[in-house]
Amino acid sequence: IEIEDNEFYDLTTEKNHNYLAGNRTMVFIHNTVLHGFLGEKIDSIKATKKLVKRIAENFKLPYYTLTPSFSICPVHGYLPGEHEYCPKCEAEAEAEENRREKLKAESEVE
Repeated sequence: IEIEDNEFYDLTTEKNHNYLAGNRTMVFIHNTVLHGFLGEKIDSIKATKKLVKRIAENFKLPYYTLTPSFSICPVHGYLPGEHEYCPKCEAEAEAEENRREKLKAESEVE
């Protein structure tokens, strides 16, 4: 097997580890992914590039992912960040409840 230095290999067995490793070749055996779970999407392309560059320069990892947290509302669709309840629907429901209470209070006055 011909292996160039400075390449990454993800092997399925440790048996071939020493045989396949070159002088400066990084050999990884499973679980070599850094999963970066973000609170929400990064709006700035520059910030994303800077983060990826820092990961690449500071860690010897062959793979990494950046995953933003988001929620999906059946009415409003994509919502940045993690929400148990849709903040838009919650605001609408609250406004509707306030409107009903106001109508009820007005009808009791008459």
